[in-house]
Amino acid sequence: MARKPKFKIGDWVLVEKKLVLVDGQKGREYVPFSLNRIGQVCGMTMKYEGRTEYISEEGCYFIFGKGHKVYLVRLGMLNKPYFVREGDMVAWDPLPKGLPGMVQHAPNAWDRPLKYYGHDKPQTPREAMREEMKEWPRDEKGRWIKG
Repeated sequence: MARKPKFKIGDWVLVEKKLVLVDGQKGREYVPFSLNRIGQVCGMTMKYEGRTEYISEEGCYFIFGKGHKVYLVRLGMLNKPYFVREGDMVAWDPLPKGLPGMVQHAPNAWDRPLKYYGHDKPQTPREAMREEMKEWPRDEKGRWIKG
């Protein structure tokens, strides 16, 4: 009988490590990298390690190795999901428990940021270029000077 998953879609979790695909000499494998971010579970999938072999008559095929059952966790609604194993994340509850008179409810999906940029003030590439061009030297008519 299959084991019941610990987390459901929509659960908030603190992700300690994410899995990253690495193609090495031995073939394709998933390696954990530190993340330490809060995200929301958006699904579950199976990822397989293994190697690719080529036989001229049959073509290229994949030989399966280990399989990992991983959760898909998003940091923002527009961010791509990360692959996270069940043991590399813990449940996160943003509301304090046990306070008298408070109604306990889970945060909804819209409490998540639209896109996580990795820092406090999101700065688009266009804004960064605009700030950089303000520092370039100009002549009295406002044209850029080669220099």
